[in-house]
Order: sequence, then structure tokens, then C-alpha cells
Amino acid sequence: MNRKLARAITPVLVWLSFAGARATAEDNTRQVDLYISHRLFVLATQELEVRISIYNRTGAEQTFAGDAADDMGDLMLSGDWRLSLEEVKRGKVVSTKDLRPEKRPQADVVELEPLSHKDWKAQISLKQWVGHSGNYRFQLSLGEHKSTGRLFRIVRKPGMPEHIYLDYTPDRKSYFIGEPINVHFTMTNDDTDEFHFEEGGDYRGANRHLRYAFTAETEDEKKAVDPKPSQTCFGGLGMADPHLKPEEKYEKDLPLLAYLKFPEPGEYTVRCYQSLGFGFPEKVIKEAGSYKYVLGGSFDIEIRLPSKKEAADLLKSSLDKIDGDERRRNFSFLQHECYLTALVDLIQDESDEEKIEALFEGIASIVTVPSTCSLVSLACHKRESVRIAALRRLSWRLPDPRDTGQVPTDSAFHFYSSEARRRDSKASWDREFRPDVLKILKEGLKSGSPEEVSVCAYSLGALAETDAIDLLVQAADRIAPNTTISPEKERCVNQIASTASLLARLDAKSCQANRESSPGRLAVWANMIRTKPEYRTGDWEDLILYMLNLDCVVTRMAAIRWLPKDFTKREQIPWKKLLLEENRQTWWHAIQVARQKFPAGLKGITLACIEETSDKSKRHDFQELLKEMETSNNK
Repeated sequence: MNRKLARAITPVLVWLSFAGARATAEDNTRQVDLYISHRLFVLATQELEVRISIYNRTGAEQTFAGDAADDMGDLMLSGDWRLSLEEVKRGKVVSTKDLRPEKRPQADVVELEPLSHKDWKAQISLKQWVGHSGNYRFQLSLGEHKSTGRLFRIVRKPGMPEHIYLDYTPDRKSYFIGEPINVHFTMTNDDTDEFHFEEGGDYRGANRHLRYAFTAETEDEKKAVDPKPSQTCFGGLGMADPHLKPEEKYEKDLPLLAYLKFPEPGEYTVRCYQSLGFGFPEKVIKEAGSYKYVLGGSFDIEIRLPSKKEAADLLKSSLDKIDGDERRRNFSFLQHECYLTALVDLIQDESDEEKIEALFEGIASIVTVPSTCSLVSLACHKRESVRIAALRRLSWRLPDPRDTGQVPTDSAFHFYSSEARRRDSKASWDREFRPDVLKILKEGLKSGSPEEVSVCAYSLGALAETDAIDLLVQAADRIAPNTTISPEKERCVNQIASTASLLARLDAKSCQANRESSPGRLAVWANMIRTKPEYRTGDWEDLILYMLNLDCVVTRMAAIRWLPKDFTKREQIPWKKLLLEENRQTWWHAIQVARQKFPAGLKGITLACIEETSDKSKRHDFQELLKEMETSNNK
């Protein structure tokens, strides 16, 4: 994370950040924590939702009396619970209001199991307690346990907080397309009290910090677009209680090209937004996950085409340095055809594999038909590494039937947006490429490189080439002729088999297999028969059992993956071998298949597996499997 903090702002980094505070009992052997969390900026006429939590972090059961709120979301504060609202001015509490209702039910004793927690949500009507704007905080207590909430601001009218100044400033006023644009964000607290905000936890899995957003438009309504909308985010490091003391600043640099793609030269007005826990959201900005954006500023910027020298110099300097924040060469922001010829020329002469990957990333950022034409040409290159890099980028542009809606995906995991895939394919693919691409892919299946075979197999599926089954089977025979298979070849065969499954759903003919077949062919056959019931003929169940008992992870994975529910010989499956499987994919699928019908003896096998494995995640899933079996038996 690229974060600058001025002077005394040194918050601790944690996994998640929220508007709450924690209190711990003085006796660390009886550690019980309280939290209260809520929004940091709210109108006096609104209701404020608060979340109250109590955590038992000890290894013993704890008890307390009362409830914080009832099921209707009204404050109850029975028993030992207390909540007060404090107004703060110049760092001092100037008034306190006790929020305990006059009429409270009798307090029941609540048992809190070890390492567990209990939560309540309640709505607080601010106009009942607050007469004017200002800074406030909650004090929460439960007997000896106390918690001070974060300072939040109550205002009378919408708008940015008074005395909080935001500034978004680019390094310059003029840039050429593809040139990095750094926007310096500054937030200044000119108030006499602290100012709390939200930050972090917004980037893991994304290519930018998602708490920020930008739009750009010219006077004649040419608009910049988001180059990567609808990003997945798995959180990331957040800031624990980020806040500014009076006169302090918070600063951050934001790469504008991660947020905007400028389609052509022009004079653009850039509007800047943030979701830092204050202000009132703008409806013109699409939400990203849970983030709602508030307008924070704007600036004008000129975007022009680069000269040939500027384009060449930018590419050269980018090859010679590694982006400090990304820890790699970043070519994803070029995005314009003016760089295409230079990128292709540099690839022809480059021998450094990392630089070749970066240059291909530059071509991939140019989502147009001419750039696809360049990728098709490079996929015929004499160097294997160049062919594979070109094929990888080309595969994203193919009209994959799983993304166009022809067939549903058969995977439990989906790591990209189908909408983005369809958009890029529409902008960069032309059916006239199909004959040449098919020729390249079919030739690539004969390669000695499992990586090249794998990407060619995937791409044949993305092109819905149902006549490719024989070629796929031949490649699988060659890659996995016997049970000794390297991890690289294992991945390749799994991809071939996955493609065969997709093509089967598009009515490709089935391949034939028996006990004399290669593990590669068996994997293809198993993936096809699980897809189409009409392919399940003869002694197919016995062949599946044979594959499960082979000492070959490829056949075990292919046989157990989404095993057809009409498979009747489940008691003969080597469950213990599968549940102790080292290969995580095979193990995961075995768990899912076991859940289908809970074969006889599975409980004893699962208990034995718990004793024999030290893997915490596996032990957890085994425990869940036992609970599901118990629930199923009780029905």
C-alpha cells in the first residue's frame, strides 16, 4: 500500500477497519472485549445504526446479565449494560446523556461460550438526544468492562464536513496517453477536535485502492472509462482507528490510469471521489462493493498523443525500472494503439522473460481488433516463450461459451467478471481470425511444452471447437502416457480434460477408454461422461473405481470431480485415500461428493482421518462433514 502519513499519525495495521473501539478487562486471564461500531458522519435528523458486540477471548465460559438491544432493534440496556452519548469540544467532554431507557425488562443471565461472541444492532434516533451539530462519541460499559467509541460528527445539512479540506492535485496539467499520472490526495483537519475516518482494506485482489474513484469528461462529452470495473476485493490491510488530530494531514498518491482509460486526446475535467466514512454519497458514481462515494474535488487535465520519441522513451524507461508499489514492470496502462507497433518490435528482439511478459501486458491493455491481429501473428513466433505469452493474452479475447451464455460454468470458483470478458471480446475479436487461430491451436497441441499444450487446449474450448476431441485425446495420451506425471503435466492434463467437459456440453462426440488406456485418456473420458449421461455406457462405474484406485493423482481427480449422482458403487470408493489426499483439488472434490449421499462407513473413516491429519483446514472440514452427517441422520 502506498500510504503517506504526516507527523504523529501512526495507526496500527489490522485486517479490517471499522468505526468501533475495544475495551479489555484489567484481568488478562478473563479477557472480555466490548465493541461499539457505527457510521462516522450522520445527519441529526437520521437514525444511527449501532452494532454492539461482546467477545469472550478466554478459554472458559463467561456470564453477564442483560441484553444491549431487543429483536426489534430498540435499545434495551438491561442488567449491567450502560450506554451514554458524550459531546466533545476541543478534546474535552462538555455534555453527557445517558441512553438507558427508563423501562427495562428484568435482566437474564447470558452464558458466553469460550472464544465466542454475541452481537446486537440498534437504531438510535439522534434528534431525541442531540440539539446541535458537533463531535460526539459513545461510552459503552458492562460492569467492569468499558469501551469508548470513535468520535463521529453530527451535522444539520448534507455536505462535506466543515474544517475538513480535501485536495486532489496531479503532478502536471498536461500528459500524453499512456504516461503515468500521479494524483496527490491530501486531507487536512482544520478543526479543534480529532477527525476520524475509514481507510484501507480495499485492495487485495484489485489493481487499485477501491475507496477512491474518478470520472473524466470533455466539454463535448467524451468520457474516460473505467479500464477494469467490477473488481473483486478480498479486503487487505486496514488502518486501526485512523484519525487526524487538529492541523494534521493525511496524504496518499493515486495512479489515475488505474481508474480511468482516456479514449482519445482532449481537455478533460476529472472529478474525484472517496469513500472514507464521511460525507453523503453521490448517485452518479456506481458503488464498488460496499463503498459509496462522495465528491471530494476536481481538476482539469490535458491528454494528448505522444510523439514517436515520447512513446519509445516511455517504453524504454518502463522496461528499465520496476514499479515500486506493484514490485514489477507495469505496462497495463498504455491502452492505446499508438504503442502497438513499438511493443511488437521490442518483443521481437527481447530475450528477458520478465520484460517479454511486461510488453505483452502492454499489448493486452490495447483492447482492439488490430492488437488482436498482432497477438495472432506473435502466436506463430519461433520462440516458445513468445508463443505462449501471445496465446495467453489471446485466450481472454475469445468468445468463450461459458461467458457468452451458451453453457454454464461447471467450476465452483470464478475469478473474473464475465461482463468484462464479454466486453473485451466484443471490442477485440473478429470471426475472421477464427481459421488462423484454429490452425495455430491445433498445431500447438503437438508441442513438447505442457504449458503451450494447456493454453491451446483451453483456447479450443473458448472457441467452442467441438471437432477437436480426437486431437485433445492424442495430446493427453502423449502428456500422460503412464501414472508417473510431473506437476506441470498434471496441470496440463487437467486442463485438457476440463476442455473436453466443456465441449461435451456442446455435443462433441465422446472418446473411448478402458483399463489399458493412458491416464491422460482416462481423465478426458471421465470428464466427458460426467457431463453427458448418455455417454455412461457399459461398465463405466467399474472404470471409475479403477481410476480412483490408481496411484495417479490425475485419474483420481478426474474420477471424483463432480462424480455423477447416479454412481451406485459409492461404498467401494477408497474414501480414506481420497480424504487424506495431498492434492487439495482432489481432496476438496472428494468432500463435496461425500456430502451427496453420505455412504455407509463414512463417519468412521472421517473420524480416523481427523486423527491422522494435522492440517487445520482439513480437520475443520471433517468436523463440518460429521455435523452434516449427524443432521442428516436426525431427519
